[in-house]
Amino acid sequence: MEPIRVRDIMSSPVETISGDNHTIKDAAVFMMRKNIGSLIVIKADEGTSIITERDIVRAVADDNMEAAVSEYMADPLITIHENSLITEACALMLENRIRRLPAVDDEGLLSGIINLRDVTISIQKQLQSASDMDD
Repeated sequence: MEPIRVRDIMSSPVETISGDNHTIKDAAVFMMRKNIGSLIVIKADEGTSIITERDIVRAVADDNMEAAVSEYMADPLITIHENSLITEACALMLENRIRRLPAVDDEGLLSGIINLRDVTISIQKQLQSASDMDD
C-alpha cells in the first residue's frame, strides 16, 4: 500500500485574508460563506499566519468583533511540506495542538491545507482498503 502524503489529501487553493485591513467580523462572515474553519492571514510586513474558528470565539468572548484579524491570529504559522507523510503531519498537529496545517511547496509557497477531518478520512480509507484485502 502506497503511503499517503499531505499533497494527496490537502485542499487547494487556500482561502486568505489580509490581517490589517479586515476585522474579526469580516473573517467570520467570509468563513461562513465559504463553509471553512480557517483563513490564512497575509501580512505584507510579517509574512503569514492563520485565523481559526477558535480565534473568532475568543474575539466574541472579548466582545471584540471589530478588532483587526491580526490581533487574534495564531502566530507563528506552523507549516508542513506537501510531500511529507500524513504520519508526520499528525505528529506535528499533536505536538502543536493544532487542527489545521498549511502545506508549502519546494519554494516555501503555500500550496494547500489539511485538517483533522482530512486526516481521519484518509486513515479510514486506508484501513478499509487493508480490511478489504484481508477478505
